[in-house]
Amino acid sequence: MGRLIVAVLAALVIVDAVVWYESSRYPLFCFVPDHSASVVRVVSPDYPADPALRHIAPASTLVKVTVEPDGRLSSATIYRSSGYQKLAEAAESAVRRMTYAPGAKTCVPIRTSALVRVSFDPRG
Repeated sequence: MGRLIVAVLAALVIVDAVVWYESSRYPLFCFVPDHSASVVRVVSPDYPADPALRHIAPASTLVKVTVEPDGRLSSATIYRSSGYQKLAEAAESAVRRMTYAPGAKTCVPIRTSALVRVSFDPRG
């Protein structure tokens, strides 16, 4: 009888946790309570078809992104350009197509910013 009571109580705790998890946007378990936004799905940038860019060295652009608590990207701006406007535009376009996980403070999703590096190599 004692084992049955323990099993029923354990099942109730599990069901309660799952219902709480499904009714909220917060994770069931939080292993890293404070963290910034991160990229979940990376999108490779489209290298511009400009012949003038074919002979440059590999370059990178830093894009500052702001991610909302629901993981939606709310802004993307060039933080540090490679010096080529077309590469900056391609970097911003790629960052806007990426998928993000929000940052968190004490395991609660928050609006946060992060830097995303987009690299370009004309050799492919």
